[in-house]
Amino acid sequence: MRARRRDACVAAGYSYKIRFKFVVRLLSLRMRGCGFCAGAVDVLDASGTLLSRRAHASAANCSACSAWTLRVNRVGREFTITEDSFAPALVRSAISLEWEPTSGWEEVQLLRTHGANDVEPYAVGADWFIAVANFRETQSCYGDIGCTNPVGAAPLVPDANLPYNIHSQIWWHNGAEFQPLQDLPTLGALDFEFFVISGQ
Repeated sequence: MRARRRDACVAAGYSYKIRFKFVVRLLSLRMRGCGFCAGAVDVLDASGTLLSRRAHASAANCSACSAWTLRVNRVGREFTITEDSFAPALVRSAISLEWEPTSGWEEVQLLRTHGANDVEPYAVGADWFIAVANFRETQSCYGDIGCTNPVGAAPLVPDANLPYNIHSQIWWHNGAEFQPLQDLPTLGALDFEFFVISGQ
């Protein structure tokens, strides 16, 4: 009896990160396309924790096309969507997210910043900190529009008066509120990331 050889399929897929400007409730992920085959779609939070998964149909249905919705219903600001499949080709005609702003937040404290582009909260032991990436000094201008008039108009304040060499800051929570702890020399800072080296 001669055994039939089955052509090997190599897993193919993708991964992409979604980052909102504010905390949202990600309700669901909807996807349409062809080639959902024997793999899975995963939705993970910023720490890499699996929030929701949809297992694809079996390998016997690699050429089928379909549309489906994966419920997530988790709060966060950053999510990662990954997919793997054993189909010969992945064809995705639409990928969409359903989300809504979170509600019920209470204002606790306002921190003075200078055109801040990023805020990174982190903990060291029992202490909590916030790192603020200040982009540029806005002086008397308020908001993130860069002190401009409607599109095409000249700036209200010359750029010479809006230096990018503004310090970024580390804030420390003293048990009651956040207070400035350290100034960091930066030039048009865009991002802060907390990291650990050898457990330190």
